[in-house]
Amino acid sequence: MGSDLFSNPDQWGNPIQNTWYEDTAGTSFSAPIFEGKEDCDTLIIGGGLAGLALKSMLSEYQISCILLEENTIASGASGMNGGFCTPGWSVDQLQLENWLGVSRASQLYSISLAGFQWMKELCQKIDSSISQIKHGVLKACSSNKISKLESKVHIFNEKYEESIHFLKKDELLQYLLSPRYDCGLLDLQSFQFNPLNVMRSLAFSIQSKTGKIFENSKATDVVGYKGGYRARTFYGGVINAKRLVFCTGGYFSNLGVSSLNKKLFSLQTSIGVTQPLGQNLSGIISNNIAIHDNRRAGNYFRILPDRRLLWGRDIRAIGMQTRRQIIYNTKEELKFFFPKQAKIFDDIEVDYGWSGKLGYSSNLMPYLGFMKPNLFILTGFGGHGMNTAPAAASLIRDAILGNRSKMQIFEDFIPTWNGGVLGRYAAEMYIRWLKICDQINMA
Repeated sequence: MGSDLFSNPDQWGNPIQNTWYEDTAGTSFSAPIFEGKEDCDTLIIGGGLAGLALKSMLSEYQISCILLEENTIASGASGMNGGFCTPGWSVDQLQLENWLGVSRASQLYSISLAGFQWMKELCQKIDSSISQIKHGVLKACSSNKISKLESKVHIFNEKYEESIHFLKKDELLQYLLSPRYDCGLLDLQSFQFNPLNVMRSLAFSIQSKTGKIFENSKATDVVGYKGGYRARTFYGGVINAKRLVFCTGGYFSNLGVSSLNKKLFSLQTSIGVTQPLGQNLSGIISNNIAIHDNRRAGNYFRILPDRRLLWGRDIRAIGMQTRRQIIYNTKEELKFFFPKQAKIFDDIEVDYGWSGKLGYSSNLMPYLGFMKPNLFILTGFGGHGMNTAPAAASLIRDAILGNRSKMQIFEDFIPTWNGGVLGRYAAEMYIRWLKICDQINMA
């Protein structure tokens, strides 16, 4: 194989439309299209992790729910992400302390930890060959303030009773042979997993117990109706619900009662997956842990069960990357982060390339709470949703059951107007500035 990626037409002929997760799926799930007319207590719009978790939690209290998914279950970010689960939020915990004070920030961390435990227990209930759960997540750091970072880790561990291991350069090299990083933070409690298999397994469990999950059932109109809401679907279905919950991630729509498109940013990230790695690349990345870095527009990567390398990268507010761009940029980044293996990566095929949308607020925290009476919002988890989505879903469940106390802390994070088209361009310019800072720091 030649070293010029663009000279290989087979790389672009008959492009793979599926993700690696879809092509290797160990479980399947299908649900009917919603037609006809039904009444329910709670209508959930969105079939990602947030919507599924909420439906699962409400079913434990015999609350009648209908879940509508526009496409198929976990067809968005919940089923195509990097497969990392760690405690915390998208905002650094010490930054939350600066914003809210130690007491309220600690409350938020406890909420995130509950979501983390819920997700871990879910994965452990599923056959390990399906969930592919494996403990150990490493944060690789590029920093010229190593002593200060080590001190922060010790303070965090003492304050939150955690056991994050600080790795100096020589210790980091046991897990990651890249000259671009100076130290690392190893969390042996966090884990990696197969998100699509787990989402489908969760949906199957819910459907077998309570039913009322519907795929390819886009809600085309939602209006207030008799103190609740009436939703109409693409195929003419009608649902009357006492309450409504939007769980639509980065694919939020502009329905009549919703203004999510005016408050959140839909950002895109992408993933490339290589062919199975040979012995000549053995040891450059540990088989046993998942890795992400501390760059502002950072990477996340891990070795998959079939020895392929999953490489997550990039974030943008404007434009969609083509598969060709994702594959090319993945190879270029691999050569940058592993310069000694650059010639080997030149000849390696990147067999998969896909992108997905994530919902972000300007403060990077979830949008959680009330928009109108009996209208709940459960979205905006950004790049840290695998623990925070079920954590936030539990607060919505509690609010539906009558306890709204824990949810009040999120009133500080209700997003304001996102600036419309100009706001998207401003977000893109900010992201590009962050990328330039990353390049300078790693030069």
